[in-house]
Amino acid sequence: MAAENMETTSINVQFPFAANQQWLKSFPHASPIAFYADAWKAAFGFTARHLQDQAEYAKTLAECATPIEVLKCHGDFAQKCWARSFGEGSKILDTLRTNVSSPVQGK
Repeated sequence: MAAENMETTSINVQFPFAANQQWLKSFPHASPIAFYADAWKAAFGFTARHLQDQAEYAKTLAECATPIEVLKCHGDFAQKCWARSFGEGSKILDTLRTNVSSPVQGK
């Protein structure tokens, strides 16, 4: 019994927010869980799409027969990466901004 109390106490000391959820009230419109869930969802979606672009790039690069085709492949990939980074980055920020500034639905 004493060991269980010590373990609980050490967890509470390490993670005080887990024992007392009053800190959740500091988020007036959105819960931090929803905020972080949306952030991770958007980030992992971006990562998955970027990895798909890289796989397509490697496939296209392997099929190149001339140096001109290789340079064109590099240029197309770089342009696609920049466009996706800026587009996806702004979408991620908009999602996070919306989550923080709008009231939670259903309350």
